[in-house]
Amino acid sequence: MKMLLDMDVGVDDALGLLYALRSPEIDVEAVTLVSGNVPVETAYANALLVIEVAGAQRPRTVAKGAERPLVREPVYAGQVHGVDGLGYLFQYLDASGRPRYHLPKPTATSEHAADVLCRVLSESPGEVTLVATGPMTNLALALRRDPGVLSKARRVVCMGGAFGVPGNITAVAEFNVFADPHAAREVLRSGANIALVGLDVTQRAVLHRETLHEWCSFSNTAIGQFILDATGFCMDFHRDVEGFDGMYMHDPLAVAAGAEPSLVRTERMCVDVETEGTITSGMTVVDRRPRSSDRQGVWVDVATDVDTDAFMRAFRTVVLGC
Repeated sequence: MKMLLDMDVGVDDALGLLYALRSPEIDVEAVTLVSGNVPVETAYANALLVIEVAGAQRPRTVAKGAERPLVREPVYAGQVHGVDGLGYLFQYLDASGRPRYHLPKPTATSEHAADVLCRVLSESPGEVTLVATGPMTNLALALRRDPGVLSKARRVVCMGGAFGVPGNITAVAEFNVFADPHAAREVLRSGANIALVGLDVTQRAVLHRETLHEWCSFSNTAIGQFILDATGFCMDFHRDVEGFDGMYMHDPLAVAAGAEPSLVRTERMCVDVETEGTITSGMTVVDRRPRSSDRQGVWVDVATDVDTDAFMRAFRTVVLGC
């Protein structure tokens, strides 16, 4: 399967990228970066590092995109991912006392991420699954270049939204949509084949620290060490704030569902995005009114259930080989 990944590489994006790069079922056409969990320059550097760690296929293109949302000021998630986006990864030393990780030399194309999206989708219409795990700014910019471009994707899978559960950045908003609600609204209204993998399912996919250590005991690899190092800070955050010793697998689930849709069950819902509300900005609003003539929004697939066990088995097998 051809896949294009648009990411704001924090901890869970990194795990999702590892999954895509190491899956024999996925051919990663390009990785495009956007500001979100971290500034776009940091997201780009993190993507290059993860590609090196994966030791598998190399995307044909890695490109930087939007430095800020369409309208509002940027918001970041350093409290969850660390300021570097990877849990302060560069604090770790090897046995000789030298840094365990080094940033690869930048090799970014001069092509803007939005142009890459347009090019890749236009070159293989109906063949490429686009998975977006960050704010949808790059997707919206691609639409402004070519209004029909997202409809050229086989499917557009976005990690975003909270439909029957609370938000994770405000009472009602999920981070990716909140970070650029105007972009999310433009993407939803694009007419593309869109699936939203939101908090309703991603918060059911939890990687516990104990489970990760067990996995890595069976797979003594550099990838396992990287995951242990990168996830520690994020797991500490959830332990201290939410009371469980682990992390949500938001972005890996979106990537896996992009490759294997049967991992999640979806329902058609009429969805819109609040762009202005004082306390509801970034809310994904589902219009459930019975009279279709009254409804406001667009019909998209919304993930409502997940086969968590199947997903976690797939992640363990694909990424760690155990």
